[in-house]
Amino acid sequence: EGPGLGLSEHRGLGGEAVRRRDSVNSAVTLDTPRALDTPRSEASAAEASNPSSEGTGFSRSVTFRNYREYIRALKEARTGEFDFHTSAMKRGLGQVIPLDTLAMFTWKELEMLVCGQGVTKRHIQSLKRMTSYTGCSASDKHIQNFWYMMENVFDDEQRAKFISFTWGRSRLPQAEKDYEQRFKIATHNASEASSNPDSFFPLAHTCFFQIDLPKYSSVSAMTKRVVWAMESCASIDDDSHSTSTGMRVEETPEEEAGESYWNEGF
Repeated sequence: EGPGLGLSEHRGLGGEAVRRRDSVNSAVTLDTPRALDTPRSEASAAEASNPSSEGTGFSRSVTFRNYREYIRALKEARTGEFDFHTSAMKRGLGQVIPLDTLAMFTWKELEMLVCGQGVTKRHIQSLKRMTSYTGCSASDKHIQNFWYMMENVFDDEQRAKFISFTWGRSRLPQAEKDYEQRFKIATHNASEASSNPDSFFPLAHTCFFQIDLPKYSSVSAMTKRVVWAMESCASIDDDSHSTSTGMRVEETPEEEAGESYWNEGF
């Protein structure tokens, strides 16, 4: 066969490949998928992913005469290594809906139908209509500030995080009729007796799609506390964590003077 490529590939610690240069005239030894010697139907995904293991594949010299065959076999092995898994998923999906109907949708449309939509600014009006209030009303100043924050302060990623913080999911249903429950904004009882509601965090109830919202004095004060709460308690497993219980946090003199990180970015 023709002259070799002059490179050898060896497996190093941690699965990293360490390449070294051999003599120019020596043949190259590369881990070659079993598909090079066996039809793809007979080569399992495990063999393709670990071709150098004993009994699952072998090393063959790759030369200028057969390198195209090696590339073809490698491509075939990689593009088909999950065929078994995807076929099982397809069969399972076919037990729920007729597979022929999927041709009507793009993958993005199908994802939206199954998972719902993300949370963009235009979705806030729909969320408003699907909101009920307990101990407060839509005309209250802090409620108006809340909707201003959702529409004009938060970006799409922050809106999704807020929905995750209050509902345990990051998407809204596609249509209002698909809401399993209404979003609820309730009075924050712990802060009601305080002269400084800005020192309290909101309290989320993911099972009820509810937030207990203190009567923050401004949009800025509300944004600081809400962002901190939803960033620190992104998982519903943290419901029992102190930061998700609406606890009170007193600001330091530096914070009161506006010298803390609370004021950064707002």
